Amino acid sequence: MSENTMYLKDILSKVREGINFQRSEQVDGEWSNENIDASKVKPSVLPQDENDKTPSVFYNMWVQTYTTEEEFDRVKSYLDSKGLTIMTSKSSVTTARDENGAEVSNRFMIVASQS
Repeated sequence: MSENTMYLKDILSKVREGINFQRSEQVDGEWSNENIDASKVKPSVLPQDENDKTPSVFYNMWVQTYTTEEEFDRVKSYLDSKGLTIMTSKSSVTTARDENGAEVSNRFMIVASQS
């Protein structure tokens, strides 16, 4: 095979990117969600206490069930290099399901790495 040959797994990895990012914030009492590029991901902004009036902004990572371990590891390493961590506590993960109840993706919040 020539060096220009594309293998099916390479083609699928380009077509079916299994991880995407979303920025969510409240605007006039309504949640606004925007898909963003990985380079625009920042730590989520959360209230420090009950008196903190800073508006919350959530940076989330959606992981499709067909995502490969290699792809997930690559994205995790990229986020780590930017000082970001994928929050995996039970209360911070949301699971999306199809009409039959099958799991199709999971949403994880992105926060600043703890030093």
